[in-house]
Amino acid sequence: FVSGYSSFEFEPDCDDFASGEEAKLITAATGLPADAEFEVHGYASTTGDAAFNKNLACARAMKASSVLTTGASVPATRIKGVFNHGPTPGPGSARAGPERG
Repeated sequence: FVSGYSSFEFEPDCDDFASGEEAKLITAATGLPADAEFEVHGYASTTGDAAFNKNLACARAMKASSVLTTGASVPATRIKGVFNHGPTPGPGSARAGPERG
């Protein structure tokens, strides 16, 4: 969850952001306070091979983390975790990451 966004969409079957989504992530991240911390959660659909989707979810989380550090200039120390949820049912907007307690 970043500044009012619950998810950022990717092209099917790859770790490329859907049109406009990478820019949306950068804009959201740069609009936060300088001391904001991030958790990055990767998801994929349940359609297709489960092992492929597990790897895809990981690749998407790593890609988003990279965009935060390179595109939004977020220091890596502010990224508190990168999580791979693998194949997860439901639309992207409904996939909320687990909360830390």
